[in-house]
Amino acid sequence: MIDPLKIDEGSFSRFIEFLRDLEIWFHGADFDMTLLLRAYGFLPERILDTQIASRLIGHERFGLANLIEDYFGVTLSKSSQKADWGSRPLKEKMLKYAYDDVRYLLPLVDRLSEKLHRLGRWEWFEEWCRFARGAVLARKERPTEDVWRISGWGKLEREGLAYLRELWYWRDRESEILDRPSFRVMSNQMLIDLSAAAAVGEEIRGAKGLRPAQCERLRAAIRNVQELKREDWPAKRVGTGKPREDVNQVAFEALRRRRDAEAGQIGIDPTILATRSVLEVLANDPAKADEVLMRWQRSLLFGKSAD
Repeated sequence: MIDPLKIDEGSFSRFIEFLRDLEIWFHGADFDMTLLLRAYGFLPERILDTQIASRLIGHERFGLANLIEDYFGVTLSKSSQKADWGSRPLKEKMLKYAYDDVRYLLPLVDRLSEKLHRLGRWEWFEEWCRFARGAVLARKERPTEDVWRISGWGKLEREGLAYLRELWYWRDRESEILDRPSFRVMSNQMLIDLSAAAAVGEEIRGAKGLRPAQCERLRAAIRNVQELKREDWPAKRVGTGKPREDVNQVAFEALRRRRDAEAGQIGIDPTILATRSVLEVLANDPAKADEVLMRWQRSLLFGKSAD
């Protein structure tokens, strides 16, 4: 067990360097890759993902705990999933939780790898892992001015967005004051709910779990919004702001039926083969297949000639 809050920066940097040339296995690697890239500016060359492997095999339950239960008959405790991992010393049950999170990973790798090879899908798996790594490297950070646009913001009108923006920054300040993760101050959903309530004129006096001083700072944040002029409210956007193209529905339905049939034959979720948004792109312009599909996906959807 390596504690990044205890080990000195030089030693931890050497550990990170040690990872560069290794084959690294994660489960649900996107978040881990994002953190590594953001903190250290690089990703190991070869990152493999047991979640991707399980989906290609056809598992409908592909959470790590589900897979460990299915393959090893072991039910992992989730009691420490939302514990305060910034506190020290870590409790024994938290250490056990962290250990259990990886102790079955390599034995699981052996089981999944054997199945992928037997099904002839190992090359698909490797391509998907390379694709996922490349997607993280290519992903642009959200502009700083939009960090407050959390999941659910699109349901709010402009006044509600003004409250959400102010309350997000209020929570961020509270997180610094308390030296704890922001989600332990207030959940994203609660921010959305409070913003919606304030926008329709409900009086917000506080919230569950907040101390009196925090409630007073919350009320001050709400008063800040009430003093804003309408033109200072955030703009309400739709997605990326790009106009949505009309979709060729005849071509889309034909592609959807083909996708569902191919996925059904090999026993995988159809969205693994192509998501709805990808099908919409292809319905309007099949020539974009090279841009939006991996080689194995193109081969299944359009035949060997697609390669």
